[in-house]
Amino acid sequence: MVCFSKIFNIALHNLHGNSSLAFSQLSLRRTFTKKGLQILIQKGLITATSTEHGFVYAINNNGINIVNSIESEYKNEYIILAEKIYKNFHHKNDIELQQLVSKKSIKLEGGIL
Repeated sequence: MVCFSKIFNIALHNLHGNSSLAFSQLSLRRTFTKKGLQILIQKGLITATSTEHGFVYAINNNGINIVNSIESEYKNEYIILAEKIYKNFHHKNDIELQQLVSKKSIKLEGGIL
């Protein structure tokens, strides 16, 4: 959602530009995210905590140190957008988020909601 935050009325532009294929990338990104989380846990950069709602992932001090060592406008904008996405959508569960994405996808493709 961060990379295409304009679609969700969070930003004035999409971090990765405009693309008619924006939503087709989401399923692939989900696969990459799962693998990425595994790697980050193995490298000791995030922690995973099991809850009654599933796993919660959080960056730890090692991860924060890595992020702080990176200097780029992209990183800064990504963090700002991620915080805005969280603020606006943290109360939604996975199913609600998938429904929102589906509705936005249909609308983006010119479908009727």
